[in-house]
This record gives sequence, C-alpha cells and structure tokens, in this order.
Amino acid sequence: MAINSTKQEAARTGAAVSGVWGGPQKQRYYTPTGEEVYSIPSWREFTRKGPDGKILEQGTRDANLDKGWSLSLPTELKVACPGCSKWHDTQEEVDACVDKKAEAAAQWERKALEQQPQSQDADMEDRLGKLEEGLSDIKALLQQALGVKNG
Repeated sequence: MAINSTKQEAARTGAAVSGVWGGPQKQRYYTPTGEEVYSIPSWREFTRKGPDGKILEQGTRDANLDKGWSLSLPTELKVACPGCSKWHDTQEEVDACVDKKAEAAAQWERKALEQQPQSQDADMEDRLGKLEEGLSDIKALLQQALGVKNG
C-alpha cells in the first residue's frame, strides 16, 4: 500500500513523468481492493428490451465496469483471491475459494491418472532396460575402438 501512495505523491508533485505521449486517453479505475488501474475505456452499445420486444432503454456503457472496477475508490476494500483472480469480502472466503480450487485440481489429477493406461509403466521400464543395454554395448564398442582397457 505504501508503494501505491508513493506513486500517487510522485504523480501529484510532477516528479513522475510518463514516457508515453499521445495515443488514446486512459481512464483511471479502481479495483475492489483499492488498486488503481489505468485503461482505455471499453465503450459498448446496449439495448434493453421488455417482454413484448419494446425497447425500454438504449445507450452506451463502459465494459470495464463489468470487470468489477469502479470510477471511485471503494469505501470498503475487498480481499484479492489467488484462487479465482477475483475479490472476496473476507479472508475466510478467500481461503475457502483457494481450498475449493485445490480440491478441483486434485480431482482432475485423479481423473487424469485413472485414464492413463497402467501398462505404460511396464512398457517404459522395458524400454529403459533395452536403452541401458544398448548404451552399455555402444560404450564397450567405443572402448574397443579406442583401445582403452576396462578398469
């Protein structure tokens, strides 16, 4: 958090000068964790229709707001979740999400191991044995060709 406030202070005093000039104007957004994000607004047209097909509302919206970002700093900060790359209200919810993600990964790993043929292990052992035999034969022929005595 101190790094973020240092960046803000540097920008406010004019010490931080951006190396990018021109281009599309970027908008400042805030994540639910309070982090600042600068991004080009993603304007989309929308039409909201009623059950009878009549247009109720029509306009443009910024699709970046659909990501959970806001234009003002949130008053109640949320906790970032490494499990789903989103945000949760409490650390307990984050821990539960990470555990759920780990359990799902373990379940997929079990399914992958079940689908993997078991005969592949025995086949691999046979192939490695033959490879080692061939390597020892090549080594013996190379020593014979070079005239090196076995020691």
